Order: sequence, then C-alpha cells, then structure tokens
Amino acid sequence: MRPCSAGKWRARDAVMVKILDLLSREPRHGYGIMKALEEEFGMRISPGMLYPVLREMVEMGFVSSSTTYVGSKRVVVYE
Repeated sequence: MRPCSAGKWRARDAVMVKILDLLSREPRHGYGIMKALEEEFGMRISPGMLYPVLREMVEMGFVSSSTTYVGSKRVVVYE
C-alpha cells in the first residue's frame, strides 16, 4: 500500500463503505459499481480510482471476486 494523505484516506474509506453497501445487496461488476455509486450516492469516480480500491478490498478480504464471461468478454464480478 502506498502512503497517502488523510484526505485521500477519508475519500477511499467513503468509497469502500459505499461499495460494501452496494455489494451487500447483490454482486456487481466494476462498471455496475461505478454506475450505482453515481446513481445512488452521487459519487462520480474514475476507473483509475475504483479498480485499485476493489483490488485492495479483495486483498483485505472485504469482498471476493470471480471471473466470468459474457460472450467473449471477460467480466470480474465482486460480492
């Protein structure tokens, strides 16, 4: 983990809490999480912020991920 300022940690923590809220209701893929964050909480975050947070949450054991295919497209689903 890279060190970062307290303000960045607060923002990351807020995103993590909202992601946990979303995933407690149903599994979602990354794009679905990004859209739900915007629609439900008014949080617009970039893929450059979302995916590192998701990877960290998987590493910490907060969420799990599995890979599936939709047609020929690989999709990672988080729950």
